[in-house]
Amino acid sequence: FETSSSSEATNPNLGNLLIIMAVVAFAFYTVLLKQLNNSFTETEKRPSSLAILAWFSLFGMIFLVPLTFLLSPNYLSLQAFIDIPARIWLGIIYLSVLPTVFGFMLFVEGIKLLDPNKAVIFTNIIPIVGIALSALLLGEKINILVHIGALLLIFISIYLVNKK
Repeated sequence: FETSSSSEATNPNLGNLLIIMAVVAFAFYTVLLKQLNNSFTETEKRPSSLAILAWFSLFGMIFLVPLTFLLSPNYLSLQAFIDIPARIWLGIIYLSVLPTVFGFMLFVEGIKLLDPNKAVIFTNIIPIVGIALSALLLGEKINILVHIGALLLIFISIYLVNKK
C-alpha cells in the first residue's frame, strides 16, 4: 500500500471538496433515514434494513456513476476495466459486501433505535476500530499519539452521547 502526502496529490483541492461533499451527503442520508423510519405508523410494515439500503444505494449509484466517468474519463473504455487486476476486483467485492452492506444495515437499525445526532457520534469510533484492526491484521505499529487520540475520541463520544 502506498500513500501520498498532500504535496504529491494530483488535485488536493478537489479531494477536499469531495470529502466535504461526502460528509454533507452522509448527514442528509442520516436525517432522511430517520424521517423515513418515523413516517411509518405502528400498524404499517416498515421496509427491511436491506431494502432501505438497496434503494439508497440505487439512487447513490445513479448520481455517482456519471460523476465517476466525469472525473475519470479513461474508465469509459471496456479495456480499462479488463486491465484492472483480479485482486483489485476482489477488494471491491469485499468492500461492497462486508463494510458497506453489513455496516450500513447495522447503521440503519441503529437509526431506528436512536436519534440521528446520537447515532452519528458513534462514527467517531470508526478510525479507532480501523487502527486496531490494522495493528491486529497488518502488524502496523501504533505510537503513543494514536493511543492519546483514540482515548480522546472515545471520551468525547461518550460525553456527547450522554449529554442532555
